[in-house]
Amino acid sequence: MNRPIWLSLYVVAVCVVWESAVRLMHVPHYILPAPSEIAAEFVAQPGLLLDSAWTTLYETIGGFALGTLLGVALAFLIAFSAIAEAIVMPTVFAIQSVPKVAVAPLFIVWFGLGLTAKLVLVSTTAFFPVLLSTLAGLTSVDADMIDLIRGMNGTRLQAFLKVRVPFSIPYIFNGMKIAVPLAMIGAIVAEFISSERGLGNLILVSSQNMRISLNFASLVVIALLSSLIFQAVVLAEGVVLRFMPSSPKG
Repeated sequence: MNRPIWLSLYVVAVCVVWESAVRLMHVPHYILPAPSEIAAEFVAQPGLLLDSAWTTLYETIGGFALGTLLGVALAFLIAFSAIAEAIVMPTVFAIQSVPKVAVAPLFIVWFGLGLTAKLVLVSTTAFFPVLLSTLAGLTSVDADMIDLIRGMNGTRLQAFLKVRVPFSIPYIFNGMKIAVPLAMIGAIVAEFISSERGLGNLILVSSQNMRISLNFASLVVIALLSSLIFQAVVLAEGVVLRFMPSSPKG
């Protein structure tokens, strides 16, 4: 059996055990709804879930793209300049050590209640793993390859662009794959703080109204969206690396 079939069987088995346990133990629906109740929400509220999913997906992809660009750009700058490393890295670590939930209200004050604040929060959540992973690739190049470029009278910039950057590409994708769920978390946190739409807002509203089955349906959609974005990154990685057969897989 191939992997999708095994995954489908696993999901079915989990749902059967879950449904059976809830019914046999008479668990109240406001504590743990059965899978059938969660599925019923998809039938009863398809428009609401779809609209909320689209809002969260837009915020996640936008912030993820910005965070990836920022992480890669900073990694290139740090790897190329010792001065930049001395200045940027302490600042980055200081910013990263602050919980995003704590600074989210500040983003609302600085950037308003619109999309900008959400994109900033998502991007600051996603960029750090891309930065570290890209740096790992840029600094893990075999010294002999750099010496070869220098032996051919190549400049430092040529060694960077022709050796370090291609070598770092698999590492960039590894960082992106780590950043995907973090970007989704950032989007949900942003919607918790300030939003009238999106899956984060839907979770808050459904919890306040004791619609726990709708709450779980929202969580299922979040997991599905994260998986789709992750698979898109994996697909892009395969396409890019196909044209770089000599690139190591970080």
